[in-house]
Amino acid sequence: MAGFSEFKVSSRLRALALISIAVFAVVVWEAISSFEEVLLEERQLKTQHVVESVHGVIAHFHRLEVAGTMPREEAQRAAMAAVKGLRYDASEYFWINDMHPRMVMHPTRPELDGQDLRGMRDPNGTALFLAFVDVVRKSGARRRAGLSAAHRRADCRTRSHHPHGSGAR
Repeated sequence: MAGFSEFKVSSRLRALALISIAVFAVVVWEAISSFEEVLLEERQLKTQHVVESVHGVIAHFHRLEVAGTMPREEAQRAAMAAVKGLRYDASEYFWINDMHPRMVMHPTRPELDGQDLRGMRDPNGTALFLAFVDVVRKSGARRRAGLSAAHRRADCRTRSHHPHGSGAR
């Protein structure tokens, strides 16, 4: 069997160059994969923080109700109004749905308010709001949970959402 040293110098150099390129390609591929994971983790953490902030707003109105400072219905209306006006990343928003799931408040599509959301599906066929409710039921209302989902926004762009999907709390 012929050894590597029996090949012409030019053949050995080409082989080394090809091996070097292959190794470099693998290293670059791994770096890109790792970078994508880091970006996803950062987005998940950012989403967690904005959801916790919104939860704090809602908790504030709940405390006012419990203290007797504000009647329940008024506290709920005030909390919904506050959440309705919140935005992040310029165009992202928060909505409120119950565990049925029924839309309680949607800031950009008020025609959804009061609507049964059980049949609403994302472009992949996932019953999106049922999945959100399922995540909350399985993880508990106080635990952090998320759901990856694709949904079609009112402006007809399909967006991919990672644990932001529900930002459930």
